[in-house]
Amino acid sequence: MSNRYAGYCADCQREVGAGHGELRKQDGRWVVRCGQKSTDSPTPTAIPTGIKTYSIGSGSRYGGHEYTVGRVYRNAQRRIETGEPVYLLCLEARRRYVREDGMSFGVGDESGYLYSAVCREATTEETTPLVQAEHRTAELRAAKGQLAQLAKQVQATGERPESIQVVDGERIFNTQDIYGGGSWWVVQPEAIWYIQNNGSDGDNWSSNNVRTGGAGAIGWHVPRTEGLVTALYGLRDILAGTIEDEGKTAQIVAMATDMEF
Repeated sequence: MSNRYAGYCADCQREVGAGHGELRKQDGRWVVRCGQKSTDSPTPTAIPTGIKTYSIGSGSRYGGHEYTVGRVYRNAQRRIETGEPVYLLCLEARRRYVREDGMSFGVGDESGYLYSAVCREATTEETTPLVQAEHRTAELRAAKGQLAQLAKQVQATGERPESIQVVDGERIFNTQDIYGGGSWWVVQPEAIWYIQNNGSDGDNWSSNNVRTGGAGAIGWHVPRTEGLVTALYGLRDILAGTIEDEGKTAQIVAMATDMEF
């Protein structure tokens, strides 16, 4: 019989979503089991002597995650400022479940996991994937900020026609979705448009001036200039493949970010 409500596995103490565990009676009470057997991490292997090590830790309710032996992590900024290495290679990882009074232990809630790791300073070669992912993340963030600034400038200085427009041309940065959200740019021979979809439930459709095939959108346009075209195409090149690339880099950075208590 599956569990009707979410809870914690009686064996491994992991969270089990509703319907994803087996409900059994134990010692006169109902418990949930997910099939896992170990509550804490196994006994770690011995760390070679003579290596300077550093201990890091995180609580599950503070956004912490389980560390992985052999993975490179970015050290906490406050520890970097005291002279510790920026990047650490995990040599030993532990996990311990706290059933109660978790706030006192750094879990971030009354119950949850405490994750800890023993690390050494990572070599330049070992840090390369993480450093590249961090640089790519920063580049994507900066490009998105520049694009948002250009959109604000067009909205502030451009013309917003009152009549309904059919805006044809080269679409770029198109995030239009079926729910009436998203935005896009249109590059024309004489003008450049920035268009915000405005067809979601609750939107004021009477403000729309661009035909979309749905409820409509709001558009502003400015005269085409080579400077603006160059800026937009340059940002397009940076953000090309953003969804796939950003997903990969975000995964690496997220796994390697130390949310330390």
